[in-house]
Amino acid sequence: MNNYRQIVSIALLITSVVLILTGGLILLHLDSLTVMHLHKYFGVAFMVTALLHMGINSKPLRHYLGMRSLVVPLLVAAVLLVAAIAAYDMTRHHGYGRYARDTTFFCR
Repeated sequence: MNNYRQIVSIALLITSVVLILTGGLILLHLDSLTVMHLHKYFGVAFMVTALLHMGINSKPLRHYLGMRSLVVPLLVAAVLLVAAIAAYDMTRHHGYGRYARDTTFFCR
């Protein structure tokens, strides 16, 4: 179990760093299609590893939060993951940012 904890923690760290870097590039308008894709895919990977991290560390997390069960927080996180995947599907069909077919919404 400890080996999984280390792997998930390192994956969470790597996805966080990539999201911070690509988010900064997007914020500074130094983005490209590659940066946008990296941000999108590492965002989904971050959510998956965060859920795994919460599951592996459920006992300390429950103790810290003073909860008997993490069912509700994990369900909320899973619903947010499904919503993010649905949003990804929408961006795939409709585009996003300056790469959208119709950018009038993003230029306001």
